[in-house]
Amino acid sequence: MSNLRVDLPEKLIPVFTEQNKDYRGAYGGRGAAKTIAFAKMAIWDILRLNDTPWRFLCGRELQKSLKDSVFSVIEAQIKKLGVESQFEIGKEFIRCKNGNEFLFYGLRTNIAEVKGLHGVRRTWLEEAQKVSQSSLTYLIPTVMRDFPDCELWASYNPEDEEDPIHKLMVTDADERTICTKINWYDNPWFPESLNKVRLRDKKHNSQRYDWIWEGAFNTNTEGAVYGKWIADMEKEGRIRGGIYDPTLPVFTAWDLGYSDDTAIWWFQVAGNEVRLIDYYENNREGMKHFAEVIYGRDIINLQYGEHGKVVKYTLGEVRNERRAKYVYGHHYVPHDAANKLQAAGGRSIVNQLFEFGIKCSIIPATSQENQIQAARLTLELSWLDPEFCKDGLRALRKYQFLFDEQRNKYLDKPDHDAYSHACDAFEIVAQVWKSAIIPQQPATPKFLEQMTVNELFYGEEQHGGYDRI
Repeated sequence: MSNLRVDLPEKLIPVFTEQNKDYRGAYGGRGAAKTIAFAKMAIWDILRLNDTPWRFLCGRELQKSLKDSVFSVIEAQIKKLGVESQFEIGKEFIRCKNGNEFLFYGLRTNIAEVKGLHGVRRTWLEEAQKVSQSSLTYLIPTVMRDFPDCELWASYNPEDEEDPIHKLMVTDADERTICTKINWYDNPWFPESLNKVRLRDKKHNSQRYDWIWEGAFNTNTEGAVYGKWIADMEKEGRIRGGIYDPTLPVFTAWDLGYSDDTAIWWFQVAGNEVRLIDYYENNREGMKHFAEVIYGRDIINLQYGEHGKVVKYTLGEVRNERRAKYVYGHHYVPHDAANKLQAAGGRSIVNQLFEFGIKCSIIPATSQENQIQAARLTLELSWLDPEFCKDGLRALRKYQFLFDEQRNKYLDKPDHDAYSHACDAFEIVAQVWKSAIIPQQPATPKFLEQMTVNELFYGEEQHGGYDRI
C-alpha cells in the first residue's frame, strides 16, 4: 500500500478524503472520469482496510450479466495500478488476497439476496440515477450495519431532481454526506478523441448535449415516448388533484412481473375523459400483497387447499382508506397473466387473483407500435392526479426510445428500464378504456327450475363469504 499511487481529478479528492462521511458521491456528464476514479478508490480501500475480512458491493439497478457491471473497470484498474499480485481474478469473481472481496449485483432482480448479505463495508452504486427508491429502501439498512465505518458511494448522471439517489446525496443531504458535481472540463486527462465526440454532439445533438456532457437534468423530450403528450396535459391543466369521483366505478390495468415491477394504474371513465386516479408498483411480492393493495386492507385468516390454492380468507384492517372505498368495475391484465405457473401449482396469475376475489379480464397482445399509438391518443383525453400517481407520472415522462450512439439517432424501440412497467400498464389502459364505459348487459332472467338454492332464497349466487370484484 505504501507504494500505491492513486491519481484523481482535483474535484474528487475531498469526496474521498473528508473524514466522518457515510455517503460519498459524484455526479455529472460523460468524460469526467467518475467511474475510473471510483474504481481506483474501491481498490485502494479493499487493499487498505484489512483488519477483518469484508465485502465491497458494486451494485446497479439492472444487471443482466457481469458485462453490465463495473467488473471489467475494476479489473482494468487493478492491472493499471500494478497490484495484480494482490488479487485473484476469475471470470466471475475478484478477491483480494487479504480476505476481502468484490461482489457485483443488480438490485432490482436480486434485492432479496442482497438483503441477506452480511459483512458489507463499502457499497458503490454506478449509474445510480436509475436506482429506485424501493431498492434504496431495502439496500441501505443492509449495507450500513456491519461495520462502524460503513460507506455508500454513488456515481451518476442525474435524470431530474426527483431521482432518489440525487435526493439522498444532494437535495436532502446531511452533514454525513459529501457529493460534488464534476464534468469533462474537470478531468485533466480528458482525451482529445472523446472531445471530438463531445463537439459533434454539441453541434448535432443539442437536445441531449447538456444532460450527456454538462450533467444538467435531462429535459430532452425528443426521445421521450410520451414526453410531448405529458407536456400538453400540463399546459392544459389536466394534471391536477381532485379528479376522483366516488360515484363512478374504478378500473385497474396491470403490468405483471416478479423480478421486474408489477405496476397498477387505477382509472375512471367519464364520457370521453380518462381519469388516472391512482398508481402503485412493487416487485418480488406475491398476489396476496397485490390483492391487499387493491382492497386497501390486510388479508387475514387465510386457509389453503391443494397446491397452495386459497380457499378462504377475511379482509382485515384498513391500510389505505382511499382504495378501501373504491367500487370496482373490471381489472385488466396482459395476456401472459393466463400462463400456468409451475411454482404456483399450475395456477396462473389470473387464477391466483380470482382466489382473492379479483376477477380479471385478459387483454390480448398487440404490436408495440399499436400500443404506443393508442396510449398517445388516450393521453390526449386523460386527466391525472399528480399526488396519487406520482411514480406513474414520472415514468410516463421519462420513458425513452433507445438511442443508437453509432448512428446518432433514436430507434423505434423503447428502452426496457425502470420506467417501462408503468408505461406497459398504461398501454393496457389505452386498449380497454372505451370498453370500460359500455354498460354491461343485464343478466338473462332464469326460470325457477334453473335457479340455485342460494339464488332462490338470497336473490344472487353466494361466494363463500367474499365477492369477486
